[in-house]
Amino acid sequence: MKRISGIALLTALLASPAAARADVLYGMDNGVLTRIDTDTLTATPIGDTGIFSVSGLEFGPDGQLYGLAPDTEEFLRIDVQTGAATVIGSTILTVSRGSGLGWDPVSNEMYSVAKFTASTPDILVTVSLSTGNFTAVGEVDGTGSARIVGLDFTKNGQLYGIQGIGGDGQLLEIDKTNGSTAAIGDRSLPGTGSFTIAPSGIAWTIEAPGYLYSVDLEDGSTVNHGLITGFTGGQGNIGALASIPSPPTAVLLTTASLIAIRRRR
Repeated sequence: MKRISGIALLTALLASPAAARADVLYGMDNGVLTRIDTDTLTATPIGDTGIFSVSGLEFGPDGQLYGLAPDTEEFLRIDVQTGAATVIGSTILTVSRGSGLGWDPVSNEMYSVAKFTASTPDILVTVSLSTGNFTAVGEVDGTGSARIVGLDFTKNGQLYGIQGIGGDGQLLEIDKTNGSTAAIGDRSLPGTGSFTIAPSGIAWTIEAPGYLYSVDLEDGSTVNHGLITGFTGGQGNIGALASIPSPPTAVLLTTASLIAIRRRR
């Protein structure tokens, strides 16, 4: 019988219709990196980052997972196998909790939001993957002192965010060239800083203690898909969320896992 390598098998699985059913998410649950299966509604804790608050998660084009530490205002690289966080550098501007990270597949840039001070409006910024420095793009209009608590791009390069207002969220369509916004739907989105748009095109958010919602980007309506089980301590307090990239990068990520497993053997 012909043996199939682990990498070849993984590639076939990712390309299969069954694999396409579920988006795989990575969330930060009180500092613990956690893998979330949207099909089975299960969470698998990976490891403690050593940083209680991580604001924003996103995969870069290199297959690496990045995050923000608002308490120290630093840009991080996070190991998806262990959860260990490595500081890349200072962001320069103030990082809000839940500010979000989003990789634009069209311009090939990482975006986030920041502030000059805690009471000033949000500023749309680009982030250097090599230094962590922020570069201002423009003020996110209409937010006032209410902060953006989630951020991500569609595959076509359209930026969306969630503005936190009194515990509820307002879905915004954001112009990545100047920060101007258009509100979508009403101020009733659940979730905290947990917002991501998966390669499937589905936008996801999670509300404590772990309810998974999909968000319609056309009208802001949501569907509750149920309670995710398996969070550390049963909390499910997800403050940042990222979706595993499209198959080529996913293969890269899991290839690294297979190599790590072989080395341990």
